[in-house]
Amino acid sequence: NTLLEPTEIQADGTKVFDLTASIIDWEVEPGKVVKAWAYNNQVPGPQILLDRGDKVKVRVVNNLPMATDIHWHGLRTPNDQDGVAPITQDPIAPNGGTFEYQFEATDDAIAMYHAHMHGDVEVTNGLFGTVRIGDNPIPRGQTISGVAIPTDLKLAQDFPMVLNDAGVIGLSLNGKGFPATEPIVANQGDW
Repeated sequence: NTLLEPTEIQADGTKVFDLTASIIDWEVEPGKVVKAWAYNNQVPGPQILLDRGDKVKVRVVNNLPMATDIHWHGLRTPNDQDGVAPITQDPIAPNGGTFEYQFEATDDAIAMYHAHMHGDVEVTNGLFGTVRIGDNPIPRGQTISGVAIPTDLKLAQDFPMVLNDAGVIGLSLNGKGFPATEPIVANQGDW
């Protein structure tokens, strides 16, 4: 979940990001190295933070041995940028194929990006990451699933947690299995 900074910001304000899909050696837990499918050499892929109204361009290079795409799960995008090959786009060819996604970040969102084509192989083995757009206000003073959210709530921590339970990564939190998972340190009463 490291933050992906824009590679460039174009004259019109478009934020350009680069993602490369490849298979890497990934130590999922001490002594257990697997052939993970990764974006930018990490599992999960890097976190993308956007402001509402941002113009976005994501340049993808596919260094995998099979075709791929990126589906922007939970984001409003033009249909031809939604990443559902072969329906909304042509697949990104293996071994160096490229594709450029372009959209505007129109709505606040907590979302994810992931391979859609061949997702049964590509996602379960690591091709996923998080996207956040704008403000996503905490439902202070509301009751959610039987839990009363305090009106004066102050967050002690705010970070993405990506859980996986299949493929070479196996049962993992943010790309690591126990005992390599990073502990979440909290004090009693923290939110």
